[in-house]
Amino acid sequence: MVELIDDVEAAREGFGYNRINLYSASYGTRLAYIYSLRYPKSIHRSFMYAINPPGGFVWHAEMIDKQIRYYGDLWKNDPEAVAKSTDIVKTMANVLESLPQEWNGLTIFPDRLKWATNFLLTNTDDAARVFDAYLAAEQGDYSGLAFLSVAVYDIILTTITWGDHVTKGVVDYDPEVNYEERMNPPGLFFGSPAIWIFAAVKHLDRPITQIPEKYRQFQKVDVETLMVNGSIDFACPVDNARELLPYLRNGELVVLAEMGHTKDVTVKQPEAFHHLAETFYLEGKVDDSKFEYEPVNFTPEVTFQQIAQQVFAQK
Repeated sequence: MVELIDDVEAAREGFGYNRINLYSASYGTRLAYIYSLRYPKSIHRSFMYAINPPGGFVWHAEMIDKQIRYYGDLWKNDPEAVAKSTDIVKTMANVLESLPQEWNGLTIFPDRLKWATNFLLTNTDDAARVFDAYLAAEQGDYSGLAFLSVAVYDIILTTITWGDHVTKGVVDYDPEVNYEERMNPPGLFFGSPAIWIFAAVKHLDRPITQIPEKYRQFQKVDVETLMVNGSIDFACPVDNARELLPYLRNGELVVLAEMGHTKDVTVKQPEAFHHLAETFYLEGKVDDSKFEYEPVNFTPEVTFQQIAQQVFAQK
């Protein structure tokens, strides 16, 4: 991370720029944070969305349960959703407890299913499909969940270079902590998929190289910074942004209600997002007035059951 930041700084100097604006999302916000600590005088303004501060690479099981229950509260405010299930969280718990080992000759792997579930809850459109699949399973149709269990590698493993992701994720890794034991404490119904990252650390073919400790801790930042976070971002929970905010001496936080990770923040209301970023960069103002509240739509246009029928029919 530090080497990458130094490369960007070298490019800034090479182009002869005085100060530059930073634009970052998710993992990139960690880079922007470290850049702001390392070269504060090189930065004009920093716009960050889907915030990943120190400690943010670890998906904590307690936070995941909290966020699923937050979705559950939103569900209860939707009459159409309540007509299908009075409690979607209870539906998920019931399905996970009674999950069959196979469906129509396909093995259902609970751990893979949970991994896919957490990954797809990142954005609200995918979340609607996930909840719909659990509803169908409660009624006896496990095709959607079987698809997620079987196709998890195609859905998740091809979206990110995971070896690279693991080596970045272990920046927040403490060698003295047994994460495999501590990640999923008793009493939580879902748990955290982050355990695989720390299990994978044992199989790296090179030693773990961490960035300097001072960049792995919260520090005061003087750079003018605007953070934007969806209120229901599973990858980068808004609580993380709130934890970082007191360290930003010239920082503000905009929370977008009922939005998830990066795709939700930039695509749901693109004109409002563009206005927010442009106004901040050009005038140093924070104007989120063009955003309008949009409740989560729990009725997916295409379900995982429909996708499963097409995929399995071809095979």
